[in-house]
Amino acid sequence: MESLATIHSVPIGKWNVGGGNAISIQTMMGRGVENEISWRRELEDIAAEGCHLVRVAIPSELALQQFQRLRRDLSCDAIAFIGDVHFQGKLAIDALEVCEKIRINPGNFASHGARSMAIVDKDTLEGERKRIEKMAKKFFSRARECNCSVRIGSNGGSLSNHHRMSSASAELAAIASVLEMVQWAEEVDLKNLVASFKWSDPISTLLINEMAREKFNSLGKNYPFHLGVTEAGNGLEARIKNAIAVGILLSKNIGDTLRLSLTEKSVNEIRFAKKLLDFLNRHRLCLEILKEKSKELLCQLKKFSDEHWIDDLQESQSGSYDDEILGLIGQLLSVENANFLPDITTFPPWKREAVRCLLQIFRLGRFHGEIIACPTCGRTQYNVAETLDHVRRRFSRLKHLKIAVMGCVVNGPGEMSDADYGYIGSANGKVNIYHRGQCVRRGIDEAHAIDALEEMIRQNGDDCVE
Repeated sequence: MESLATIHSVPIGKWNVGGGNAISIQTMMGRGVENEISWRRELEDIAAEGCHLVRVAIPSELALQQFQRLRRDLSCDAIAFIGDVHFQGKLAIDALEVCEKIRINPGNFASHGARSMAIVDKDTLEGERKRIEKMAKKFFSRARECNCSVRIGSNGGSLSNHHRMSSASAELAAIASVLEMVQWAEEVDLKNLVASFKWSDPISTLLINEMAREKFNSLGKNYPFHLGVTEAGNGLEARIKNAIAVGILLSKNIGDTLRLSLTEKSVNEIRFAKKLLDFLNRHRLCLEILKEKSKELLCQLKKFSDEHWIDDLQESQSGSYDDEILGLIGQLLSVENANFLPDITTFPPWKREAVRCLLQIFRLGRFHGEIIACPTCGRTQYNVAETLDHVRRRFSRLKHLKIAVMGCVVNGPGEMSDADYGYIGSANGKVNIYHRGQCVRRGIDEAHAIDALEEMIRQNGDDCVE
């Protein structure tokens, strides 16, 4: 792989990403700009943690105007703001005047992307591609004029229609989608670009970034990569997912900036990212070693009678465990043979659950249902973190299921398309329920939505523990 020093340096306000600069940490505002007092308080906490790159959701022209007004009153010159815009090409262009960087998704830029599954006709697809190309080039031209950088970020649930229909896999479609956008930007002489590829599965995130970096290098497109695991959730498992995917990629000199998404307070993302970077200064993560040590731990776990793992799981979500998680990973890396493996029977409950999470991440077993969740943003209109905990308590025992808790209908349907069930905020106090990518119930009162989800799981015969 290329060394960091050969990666193009991209300015974001007064900061630079890539080009041999230190890995930069990002986070995203969890509050909407309409909640001015809480928004300001959250930004103060972020600034106090020393984070300089902050993403903010811009869902409408009104939100952009409110953000512009807030920026004029802020005394935080050290922070560069990254506007997050979906589906609205014109709004993305307007946001260039207010932000140092804009994040767009090639799967939904000026298009409904993954939701347009009915589009299968080649002529229709080509017409859509040309329309998006025209809008994208207009956006990229204006970005160059405004000296604004752009992150082209794809994920497993939101891909350009024409690539999704023609590519052999979602991973290849994502890489082709981003490269197409990069080509359009280069054609109008915009070079301040950052690329990202995020999946909810950490191993898939790891593999697609390796594939993408190799492809970018072969084409001479030495743009920085932004790293992260999307919909990682919260607590112990989310930290393990982020540490494995992002840590191994950074150990391979892939990645220049990162956001460790957590369905928690934004400052927790910054704190764990700092600790991960410090950990990586002392260790290099290796997938092969960690997977081999996990196999050896599996042998111990099979011999260990532990009937109360669900209770353990709930306990494990009550703390952050930043240092403990990284300590466990470092302990496994330092073990040279099975005779010196730690004794699982002496582990506290959270640590036994960490072992199960590692085994499940490495696809060596299924121990609990996979509950994923978006990290929330200014578009969210309900308490995702609280709902995530309720969903986990209710459904973790269903180890054969993947359930997604998503904040809004903007990204939710696409990003949780591979989940068995989805719980997605639709309007204030309302929730839509999805089953295998299809919306089956709309506008349920939030107070009754988890019960409705449980009833649907029961009706479909998915409530049996395997």
